[in-house]
Amino acid sequence: MKTARLFTLSALVWATSSLSHAAPILEKTDLFPAGMNGVALYRIPGIVVTPTGAVLVYCEARKNSRSDWGEIEIHLRRSPDVGKTWEPARQIAHFDERIEGNPRKPNGGEHEQTVNNPVAIVDRETGAIEFLYCVNYARCFSMRSKDDGKTF
Repeated sequence: MKTARLFTLSALVWATSSLSHAAPILEKTDLFPAGMNGVALYRIPGIVVTPTGAVLVYCEARKNSRSDWGEIEIHLRRSPDVGKTWEPARQIAHFDERIEGNPRKPNGGEHEQTVNNPVAIVDRETGAIEFLYCVNYARCFSMRSKDDGKTF
């Protein structure tokens, strides 16, 4: 019994030490660091992968604070090659006329536009990407990409 435990422990130590010389299995990349592009904080991330292998990562870009209220945009980063390289972050939602005057903020939201709650859905059959979002927690919008997330 002691020999079996010692053998198992030895095998685990050997396996762990040999893995330390192998290429990393998982790499970490901070795609939306706080302060990037003058944005105070990025929150509420989402990720989808298209049928061609493009990876779309999106989130709320909270311009001035971490608050749920305030000037917020939706930003996206796209990787055409399964996460090996990334295009720069860009605003993707609500380029229509501003909808100011957040009705849900008790005070101080008269000139803010909060674009929030992003959700992307990939149609596996057509490759189209449906993208949903809200403005000021009051109105919902949708947009579609038919070119793998290059445009919406």
